[in-house]
Amino acid sequence: MSLYEASLSQETIRRTKSYDIGNLFYVAFFGGVIALTVLANRTGRWLHVNPNVLRGFILVAVLLYLGKMGFYYAYFHHMIELERVYVKYIARAAELLLFGGYYLALRQPYRQHMLTVGESEPLKKSGIVWCLISAGIEIVSIVLLIAL
Repeated sequence: MSLYEASLSQETIRRTKSYDIGNLFYVAFFGGVIALTVLANRTGRWLHVNPNVLRGFILVAVLLYLGKMGFYYAYFHHMIELERVYVKYIARAAELLLFGGYYLALRQPYRQHMLTVGESEPLKKSGIVWCLISAGIEIVSIVLLIAL
């Protein structure tokens, strides 16, 4: 290899793209676990994050969703007594903790992406769509839990 040959070829460059990972906070807050998991894992795949890390987050998200539904079941069937406002805050806090984990896992690959590419994909359309899908799934799940 001489000094005049390109050191990087098209075969060794792995193209990346990403959503702005800071905006995933809004997805977590308004959309919940399902929307956050889908969009954060999509971003992780685009940024070439280790697939085992992403699988671990999917497992945590499934456990969080099941725990959330169990919590709602216990609340609606008067197994636990809390004010309604606290129920909403507890669920949001758990979702924001999941966002924090995703943020920490995606932060370094995202910084590298921004240094090399310099732009991120818009999150508005897919964020709204997945927030609506997630809200629909959660509403149906909660209605079914109430009916039990």
